[in-house]
Amino acid sequence: MKAIRFDVKIPQYLALKIFGSLSKRAYYSGPLSTVHMVDLPEPSIPFPDWVKIKVSRCGICASDISTVLLKNSPAWTPYTSFPATPGHEIGGIVVEAGTGVDNLHEGDLVAVCPVLNCATRGIEPVCDACRNGLSSCENFAEGKLPPGQAVDLCTSTLGGYSEYIIAHKSQVFKMPPGMSAQDAALIEPFSIALETVLSNLPQKGEQVLVIGGGVIGTLIVQSIRALVIPCEITVAVSSGFTRELARKAGADHTISGKTILQQASEITGGRCYTPMMGPPP
Repeated sequence: MKAIRFDVKIPQYLALKIFGSLSKRAYYSGPLSTVHMVDLPEPSIPFPDWVKIKVSRCGICASDISTVLLKNSPAWTPYTSFPATPGHEIGGIVVEAGTGVDNLHEGDLVAVCPVLNCATRGIEPVCDACRNGLSSCENFAEGKLPPGQAVDLCTSTLGGYSEYIIAHKSQVFKMPPGMSAQDAALIEPFSIALETVLSNLPQKGEQVLVIGGGVIGTLIVQSIRALVIPCEITVAVSSGFTRELARKAGADHTISGKTILQQASEITGGRCYTPMMGPPP
């Protein structure tokens, strides 16, 4: 099967920090490229409680781009293993289920949670984070899988930039009737947006600032509006395109440019102070 593989070695990393500053193409084209199209064998189910999925749709997250352009901190490498296949916003069709899976069947349209937590790693008892339903597992480098916070950062699993992936049954969620593969691929970013709102629930009459008008930023706005919370929402955007997206999602205001702090203070009735050093806000 075809797949896009990411990999980087220390000499390559150092060289790209030089040549990549001259042209971003060096990161994804030419002899120093961090990504390549490759032929891989189709994955097989590694354990009875795993499933095999044919990928139908996979989104491109800003974190995928940051990985390819080596913008992620080297301090993160203990929780990764390469080469790996990028892509974690995944919608697909179950093509095979292990003998330990009874709630998923061939032909099911599913969304995939990419996090490789205690359950996927066969660790018992699970850590406090997993016990409380959080994604910040304490065992990303432990258990029966190589290090990797998610399927696209682990060398023995596969991300969505491949024809097939494998996933633990706890990662796979059957989509209800009427939903599409594209809807399924949006579940991962939507869940991040919704969790953000529920963890920081605005109160009536409060001012809300969303930094970034991309997919997750606009989904945060839509989540607040869907929950019918009567608050005022401002979104900091980077372009006319994202400004339009934020407006359509339900933002009351959008701000951008070099005067972003001044614009925010005008909307909220706040004050801007000039620091001892550096440009004024």
